[in-house]
Parts: sequence; structure tokens; C-alpha cells
Amino acid sequence: MIYCFFVNFLVAQSGVYGQIIDTDIDQGAMGVNILLLKDDKFITGTATDFYGNYSLKAEPGIYTIKIIALGYSDQIIEGITIPANKQVQVDFTVNEYSIDLPHIIGNYGVTIPIIHLDETTSGTKISGETIREHPQKSINAISLTTAGLSGIHY
Repeated sequence: MIYCFFVNFLVAQSGVYGQIIDTDIDQGAMGVNILLLKDDKFITGTATDFYGNYSLKAEPGIYTIKIIALGYSDQIIEGITIPANKQVQVDFTVNEYSIDLPHIIGNYGVTIPIIHLDETTSGTKISGETIREHPQKSINAISLTTAGLSGIHY
């Protein structure tokens, strides 16, 4: 009888992991984008889970981590060394920021152009005078005088 033994070698992988905490609520920040850069070039990225945890695999080297999330200030940490066969823990804290938008004052003398170049549909307005002068008083008959309409269905 021949016995075959398979040996699995546990090979440690290099990478970075951590947690991003929202200091406003003292909980993990979900959906924050984590970018791993080397020499200002994107290497890999991920997003945090429900609890603010993340993990990235990477070759040994010196990296920059950038975190980006809507509603939070971007953060960059440079000079993170990832040694061979080691996981480096890098945690972040973030807090929400707000932007003060300027007040917009309406101009009531605004004219609306007849043709909107970015619209692919057309529309027609029929005045009350046109309806009064039309021999047919049915809305369906009047709608047939409008280009592109084949009638009104109730």
C-alpha cells in the first residue's frame, strides 16, 4: 500500500489591516475607501466592512495609505513599511465634516429658453385661445394637431 501525505504549508502573506473609527459616534466607519499607493501609483484598494475593518494584501515595500469617504476628510499616511510575510496594523480615526454653501439668491426675471439642447424630447403648449378657435372641442382631436402625438389615452 502506498500512502500519500499532503502537507499544507502555511505561508504568511504580507499586507496591511486595521479599523477606521468614526469619532463622532465612536463606532467603525462603514464603506470608507482604502487606497494603497506606491510611488504615487495605485496598487490595490478596498472598502471597510460594517464594523470599519479592512485588509489589503501587498508585496513587501514602503507604501502610502489614502482613505477617502463621502462626508469625511481625506487622510494620507506615508512611509508605511510592509515587511515580508508580516501583516501591519494601521488604524485611523475620522470625523464628519460639513461644507458651508453660499446662499443662492433667485432671479425672478429669468427667461427660460424655448429649446433645451440637452433634452431629447419635445413639448408643445396649446393656449386657451387656440383651443377656443379649434373646430373640435374634444381633447383627443386637439391633441392630434400636436406633432408627435397620436392621441390621448385615458
